[in-house]
Amino acid sequence: MAIDDIKRNLILNEEEISKLFTFVRSKGVRYIDVSHEIVDHLASAIEEQMNKSETLTFEQALSQVYSVFPITGFYHFVQEKEKALSKFWYKVIKDYAVSYVNSPKILILIGLLATIFSAVYVFGQTAAVTVSFVAFLLNLYYIYSDYKYFKNLIVKKEEYLIFNSYYFRFVNVFFAPFLLFSFIESSFFTRINLASPIQVILFSTIITLYLLWSYGCLTYFKERLSQEVKTNYKHLNNLGN
Repeated sequence: MAIDDIKRNLILNEEEISKLFTFVRSKGVRYIDVSHEIVDHLASAIEEQMNKSETLTFEQALSQVYSVFPITGFYHFVQEKEKALSKFWYKVIKDYAVSYVNSPKILILIGLLATIFSAVYVFGQTAAVTVSFVAFLLNLYYIYSDYKYFKNLIVKKEEYLIFNSYYFRFVNVFFAPFLLFSFIESSFFTRINLASPIQVILFSTIITLYLLWSYGCLTYFKERLSQEVKTNYKHLNNLGN
């Protein structure tokens, strides 16, 4: 919640709200979006305390409100927010996976798997290297796309938990080197018995799922991030995306 939004609902003035943000930062809360939620909570509680006693100062009310927090301060609040976002992204991933199982999209999945299997089984190592290279290029494009997305933000992604949690899960910087190695080091494919249908099916399944994951990162996951920001992080709606 932005400062102006808090002012409209609470008796605290802008200076007092600013003091709350400074106070929250001094307690080790480094995420700005989480700070907004904590400040909203503190401001509501302080208003309630000050309404009970007209002689109670802002500093006294803040001291009383903060005294109910454990010795760890706001750590539990931040931890709960991290858990909530983990559950949110887990559901997003689950929804994306289900969309390819419980819908006509299953035909796309089967068709892609069959195409890769047929190509690798018929053409062998050449097809396997080509498919891996295509997956590698798609991965690079996704990483570049996300780089542009976060670069266009007028804030640092590290300062916002919502962006940090997304980046941690969906930027596949660890997969690109593996695929590049697989493409360059052709002996990698000699370890796979391309004459064995079972091993080719395993290889084809891994590449198919990886391609679908990269496509989801390019489209579905980023769109859900934008929706989440617009819906539940209104103070972030003017950050450039």
